[in-house]
Amino acid sequence: MPSHTEQAKIEMQFPGLDFPGRTTLYPHECAARLVCHVKHIYDLIEEGELRAVDISGRNNLTDRRSIRIPIEGWRAFIAARTTV
Repeated sequence: MPSHTEQAKIEMQFPGLDFPGRTTLYPHECAARLVCHVKHIYDLIEEGELRAVDISGRNNLTDRRSIRIPIEGWRAFIAARTTV
């Protein structure tokens, strides 16, 4: 996994998938960008494929209202799956 500094340098090859100026994202926003169901995003989080933070502090991914995705995690997720 890239370091925090390396993640900050990740350039989006597909700017339409980025969220300029944002620091955290809601799962439904990520689903909309990928044109998939929000359940798929929660599955990716639960499988450890997409990093997320539980802002409630309970570290309980079942309370989905408190889940946020750091922009660095989103960019790393996209970059890892970019084949072009």
